[in-house]
Amino acid sequence: MATICSSPGCDKPVMTNLACPKCMQLGLPPTYFCTQDCFKKNYGGHKQVHSLAKQIIAAQGAQHRKTPPRDGVSCALDAAQEEKLSLP
Repeated sequence: MATICSSPGCDKPVMTNLACPKCMQLGLPPTYFCTQDCFKKNYGGHKQVHSLAKQIIAAQGAQHRKTPPRDGVSCALDAAQEEKLSLP
C-alpha cells in the first residue's frame, strides 16, 4: 500500500523518501510529502507539530534522552537517597 502525502488536502502517493527533517530530528515518526513544493506550501501549518513535540519533550524533562547517559548512573531523578548513594 502506497504512502499518501501528509499535506492536508493532498491525496497524491509518495514516490520518494521526502520526509520532514525536523520531525526526524525530534524523534517523531517520519512525515512524508509527495514533492518539495507540497512540503514548502504546507510547512507553515506542519511546523505546529514541531512546536507541540517540543512542548511535550520539555514537559518530560530529563526523562527524554536520545542517547543513554555516559556517566554510568541510571537512576531516576526522584529516586530514594539510598539508591542514589549506592550508585558508583
